[in-house]
Amino acid sequence: AMPGEKERCLSFGMNDYISKPLRDSELYAILKEQAGSDSGEDVEEVVINLSYLRELSMGDEEFEQTIIHQFILQVPEELKVMEGAIRVGDGGQLRGLAHGMKSSVSYLGLNDRLHPLLHRIETEGPLKEWSNELQNDFDEVKAVCLQAVEEAKGLLATPA
Repeated sequence: AMPGEKERCLSFGMNDYISKPLRDSELYAILKEQAGSDSGEDVEEVVINLSYLRELSMGDEEFEQTIIHQFILQVPEELKVMEGAIRVGDGGQLRGLAHGMKSSVSYLGLNDRLHPLLHRIETEGPLKEWSNELQNDFDEVKAVCLQAVEEAKGLLATPA
């Protein structure tokens, strides 16, 4: 965005402003703020989509529960290790973790949202200095994954 663009838009009567590249979390936060909530409850977007997992399982609910359980255990650990790789600048480890995480997130239908971010972390992170854009990508991956872990815990407690 060009300097002063936000102020110019707001001066013409816009309620808010968001620039490219669009981040889902930022967009939803602005929409939630602008729309308000009549019930007083925060409505959080559901991030998990089980259609791919159900297609893979061919109706095998035990398989689905196993994959969901593995996701709950594995993803938080992958995020911690990835944060460590970022902190120490281990590009090789970062590349491998981002690449491997693409599989983990795809089982629970997060690939459309997270694959572009993970791809950028995988390909650009090891090659250049860690930038604000890459940090934003990681922050988005972490936020979505942690929300998905909480949703997945609810799926284990709820029969299909």
